[in-house]
Amino acid sequence: MTLIKKHFFLFTLIVFAVIGVFGVDDYGLSVDEAGQRNRRIFQAGLYFDLLGLTDYAPRSAYEYDEQIDIKNLYYGTAAQYPLFLLEYLPHEMGHETLFYWRLVHLYLHALFLVSAYCFYKLLGLIGIKDKISVFVSILYLLYPRIYAHSFYNIKDTLFLSLFVIATYLMFSYDKKPSKRRLFAFSIFTALAINTRVMGVLIPVFYVLWTAVKPIDIRKKLLLILRYGVLVLLLLHIIWPLLWYQPLVGIFNAFIKFSKYDDWNSRIIFNGNLIKGSELPFYYIPVWIAISSPLNYLAGWLGGLLTTIILVIKYKRAYNIFPLFVIIVSYVAIIVFNSTLYGDWRHVYFIYPSLMLLYAFLLQEIYKYSSKLFYVSILALFLSFSIQLRWMITYHPNHYVYFNVFAGDWDEKWDRDYWRVSLKPTLEALVDLEKPKGEEKLKIYKDHLVYMNSWVLPPRKQLYLSFVDDKNEADYIFYDYRFKTGSPHKIIENNFINYLNYEVEGKVIMSVYKKIDDKK
Repeated sequence: MTLIKKHFFLFTLIVFAVIGVFGVDDYGLSVDEAGQRNRRIFQAGLYFDLLGLTDYAPRSAYEYDEQIDIKNLYYGTAAQYPLFLLEYLPHEMGHETLFYWRLVHLYLHALFLVSAYCFYKLLGLIGIKDKISVFVSILYLLYPRIYAHSFYNIKDTLFLSLFVIATYLMFSYDKKPSKRRLFAFSIFTALAINTRVMGVLIPVFYVLWTAVKPIDIRKKLLLILRYGVLVLLLLHIIWPLLWYQPLVGIFNAFIKFSKYDDWNSRIIFNGNLIKGSELPFYYIPVWIAISSPLNYLAGWLGGLLTTIILVIKYKRAYNIFPLFVIIVSYVAIIVFNSTLYGDWRHVYFIYPSLMLLYAFLLQEIYKYSSKLFYVSILALFLSFSIQLRWMITYHPNHYVYFNVFAGDWDEKWDRDYWRVSLKPTLEALVDLEKPKGEEKLKIYKDHLVYMNSWVLPPRKQLYLSFVDDKNEADYIFYDYRFKTGSPHKIIENNFINYLNYEVEGKVIMSVYKKIDDKK
């Protein structure tokens, strides 16, 4: 019993890992996954060229033009390099199979679970009581949208995981410097920066904090120099962009992604279609407010006020850090007028900082009054139980979680931005039509619909046939990305709304079926 109590959160993570293994197949493929696979193959292939090992590279490494495309190098894929090993799988388990993408999604989710453990360890490192650390770390795992994204969002949630791991290692190294801790801190700093350039927040904070610490100036310079040189060296090793643009490549990547001009589409914001480059300054706070469980919002707001007081009173690094991340990130978006996308997923990396605020609040309540603390925990637990019930009821559609502040979310906000609901909708279509023998369902070959057929159970894949001409198709899939209202009555001539995939009675994906003209 003592062992379980001592390692309760570790046992909790094991339970989450088992749930993840059994639930991973419930999530479809997202919009970005194929593109990210191409980029990691392209970049990993450059190492084989560099080392003269082209004979040992998988065939897929050379499916693309070997001419260096700087645009593809701006997207760092170093944290995805382990997934490159999947390219050695035989064709029967290649990238057009459920097995391949199951391993990709498990890899992403495993990193998220590791980040949760590091978050828990970080709370203990900075003096948060264990009972609070366990509670807040479980909340960290079960934020509905991020939990879903932890399986398939190969950019934003991957960056979030790396950011948390690097943050824990930063405070661990700062508390007790050693060569081993320095290397671990440096490699995860480099991986975070490579994945998203906003990872530079970590070294910037570390350098600034070290510079003002009350220690000998020679020691300060040595700590900063060792770390800075090692991070830059590792970045040049793991990021092929820097082979062609040494040092300046990091700056160029920051400029490119601070105002991403390759994407000029519109998104839905409060019922209006607005260009991603012209969103109001309050876009992020509003999205956080409408898509977060209420107990999280209460904890974050209370934690923000508490932390400001703690910073004024104590000026401790771990209190300053979350405010630094949140404020600098938000200011950078406003100053650079950054292009934003659906949801607040582009700044998911501030989520751990928000959860730190939550932990600070609970810690201070406990210090003030243990009775008030347990009353607060009870109220938070009741709110959390409602959230957990919603997640179980609408699994695996956590990516469309909205709270009461969102109103009619199918009319006002983007829904399945990633289109991962294509997979369950494909399954629902097969179950509804019940094809027999060699009968096929002729579906218009939208590239993402086709991709999501790869992750269906093999027996259901047999009933699908994809055609390039809409006139030859019997079914057309229709999503509501950048669209309000549902379902749309007419999509193409001779097609009617046939099947709708719904969450809370609101449509997030539709299938249209061709009308039989002979009837």
